[in-house]
Amino acid sequence: MSSEFSRVSTMNRSHILGIDPGLRQTGWAILEVDKNSFQYISSGTIKSRSEDDLHNRLYTIYKELEKVIDEYQPKDVAIEETFVNKNPKTSLTLGQTRGAILTVIGSKGKKLFHYTANQIKKMITGYGHADKNGIQQSLKFFFKIVPPFQTNDEADAIAIALTHYFINFKTNDII
Repeated sequence: MSSEFSRVSTMNRSHILGIDPGLRQTGWAILEVDKNSFQYISSGTIKSRSEDDLHNRLYTIYKELEKVIDEYQPKDVAIEETFVNKNPKTSLTLGQTRGAILTVIGSKGKKLFHYTANQIKKMITGYGHADKNGIQQSLKFFFKIVPPFQTNDEADAIAIALTHYFINFKTNDII
């Protein structure tokens, strides 16, 4: 399910789970944080099979995300807000995916924080309309060793968790 990159166990640190929701692929990332530092712990992509019925795809996302939460016990969960797509069916499907994700977060009693795509892009790149490559290039700036993400969704999940850290944990100026 997850590929370990590093693990640090220190007092007064907590985990943030960042989630980039999607029916086909949901990216997730775990950062370990305190008020002065952050460290990449793990990330991955939950994939659902397009040939499966919708309810089974949503259940796959629910169960796999539940495993991540059980393993890493994040204090906070940060998720990207849904944007309204030009295609109503796509927007509805993304809303249903978010519903499955929010349900597992609620069932685990975790604190949930929402960030818009523009908030995340601006926080990570300095530009609210950056593309995926811009986000991935900027992630290299924040980490001594670049997290080994495999998909755009995984990289976005790292950016979402990092945005939450900067907004809620960091006590000094970021940049």
